[in-house]
Amino acid sequence: MQPALATAGYIRPTSKLDVERPGIVTCNPDVRPLDISFDIVPVDSSNAPPPCPYDTVGGDLTISSPIPPSPIHDPSSAKLVVTAAAEKHLQNYERRKFRRGPEKDSSTGLEVSGDSVLGEILQANAVMMPWAICPHGGFGPILKNFLFHHDPFIHQVFDHSRPNATIMYSKATSHPTPVGILQTANAVWSRTADRRFFGHSYTAPTPIEHTLQQLGLGLTKAFALHHKLALRKQGARPSHVPPAPPGFSSVDDVDSDTAWGATSSLSNPVILDHKWSGYSMIHCVGWINPTRGRN
Repeated sequence: MQPALATAGYIRPTSKLDVERPGIVTCNPDVRPLDISFDIVPVDSSNAPPPCPYDTVGGDLTISSPIPPSPIHDPSSAKLVVTAAAEKHLQNYERRKFRRGPEKDSSTGLEVSGDSVLGEILQANAVMMPWAICPHGGFGPILKNFLFHHDPFIHQVFDHSRPNATIMYSKATSHPTPVGILQTANAVWSRTADRRFFGHSYTAPTPIEHTLQQLGLGLTKAFALHHKLALRKQGARPSHVPPAPPGFSSVDDVDSDTAWGATSSLSNPVILDHKWSGYSMIHCVGWINPTRGRN
């Protein structure tokens, strides 16, 4: 996402995205609610987007269970029924992030309520967006809104016992929080491009294609690693693992250190943090390694 965010004018070309930045929640240092985040850096340019008053914007990623099938009584409305059901399912997982449970501080043993955690994020002048993704790679409405400016079928409402959830949801889904960043990047690119292809490839002519390709690579790698770790936990192993295409590394080439993001020479992370199919999932990272080609 870094190239698209820089092109859209929300960060500088040299800015980096942070992975699980510490220190945002001061009441419980163990909590790192933003899996991936960036600091808004005003760009002095005629193409800069409207000013954003927040210091930090980030996403808390979660993977949903498979979307249950929906009964279709009228074939003419099948697409709408399926789309609405998928969005509602992913919204439930977004909602869980706003309705987080209490977190225990390992050093003090004290529990901090989930809404207090959201309050700490707000006090840090930061915005947390739950980014829900289904096992087939579909995006939840908040992530769609961040990327494409998507208006959900149904807006969420939270009870009065969670005031910070209401505030955070409003900030996460509306201006001045960055929304439609890929459309903005495409518009800027069309006016200022100094080369023909954004991703230095005819397969990625614009920021939208480039970003979706990189997200696809990272998500595919992360899902494959999830399956591998789940099989290992069960004590099972596939009888045959197809070799990776030229220029790509096999899932079997990824060790635990790389999966935890410990290899500092890598860049462009896509982080997934969740529990899926009953297994406790580690933070899987899809990386692009400049020394080994695409991972």
